[in-house]
Amino acid sequence: MRLLAVVAGLCLVTGGIVLLPSWLERVLPDQGDQPHVYHLPPGAPEPPGPDLTWPILGVVLVGIGLVCGGAALLWLVFRLIARLR
Repeated sequence: MRLLAVVAGLCLVTGGIVLLPSWLERVLPDQGDQPHVYHLPPGAPEPPGPDLTWPILGVVLVGIGLVCGGAALLWLVFRLIARLR
């Protein structure tokens, strides 16, 4: 159970740290930053979208942390109930 709680804490902290820059960028946009305007010639391929590797990794880590934390809490609750009987 302790290992599960440690894994949950590490995943939640690491996922939060990974997600923090993209979250701050979305919440506090730079006022002087102008949106990119692309003038593409006809038939040119579309420009690449934003790189979502880090936000996806952060969400996966937070999800794993929530699952492990929930499992550790359930284990603790069931142990407490068993002890009370």
